[in-house]
Amino acid sequence: MACAARVVAVTGSSNGPSAGVSDMADHKSPLNSSGLSEAEAKEYHSMFMSSTIAYVVVAIIAHFLVWQWRPWF
Repeated sequence: MACAARVVAVTGSSNGPSAGVSDMADHKSPLNSSGLSEAEAKEYHSMFMSSTIAYVVVAIIAHFLVWQWRPWF
């Protein structure tokens, strides 16, 4: 009885325990498999790429400075 009451509370109908299953399956979510919307995914990607490029630039400068100080070949 508690399960049926929970289904009624969630789905708003009392057609049985499987009443809300098709409603949930048919619901089109704006989220993709990562859980982010398209705009959020693009924003995350741009920040990720910016920070990766900054990291690589700093690493190249650090390697160049160390090579000037003590060449390893």
